[in-house]
Amino acid sequence: MNKLQKKLTSGNEAIVNERANIIIDDIQSEIETVITNLEKKKRDVVKRKLNHADIGPDNSTSLRVVDENFDASDWVKTLMSLEKELVMIEIELNIAGKLKKEWLDEE
Repeated sequence: MNKLQKKLTSGNEAIVNERANIIIDDIQSEIETVITNLEKKKRDVVKRKLNHADIGPDNSTSLRVVDENFDASDWVKTLMSLEKELVMIEIELNIAGKLKKEWLDEE
């Protein structure tokens, strides 16, 4: 029996299973992509936070503790914004992990 004959004579269950496996692979790939993108986004925000926390002057000869135009209010607002962004990313990662476990892990 050739491939065409097998396809034409295969039962409904075989066709449904093949289609289901393709969809499962698509969903698994997508959730892993979401998790990977969120992890990258988290690393980027952590790098931005580390750069933001470096408030010292750009040269070693200055006697200033911070840059001449340092604005504490803006600095705190930015730090708060970065912290909120990290919290939101963690929440999204948590949700994505739970969805992956609930829908894709073996029971």
